[in-house]
Amino acid sequence: MKLIFLVELFLLVHSGKDYYKILGVKKTAKEKDLKKAYRKLALKWHPDKNAKNKEAATKKFEQISEAYEILSDPVVENALQYNCKTV
Repeated sequence: MKLIFLVELFLLVHSGKDYYKILGVKKTAKEKDLKKAYRKLALKWHPDKNAKNKEAATKKFEQISEAYEILSDPVVENALQYNCKTV
């Protein structure tokens, strides 16, 4: 189980996605800043609020949700921070 988690964590860290950029926050953002940015963007890009462009809104909403889920996990967030410092 730990090996699977470590492999997933490695792939996540090296995926090339900038989750901080997706949420529009600095890499030093605290949990409350992440939550605030997530809520603001989730309201803006929720598919129900973008009926004219539902497909694009759904894609953006999923990216925002993924970014928040990843960055709100302390273990994963620490791994991303470490990776940013070593690259």
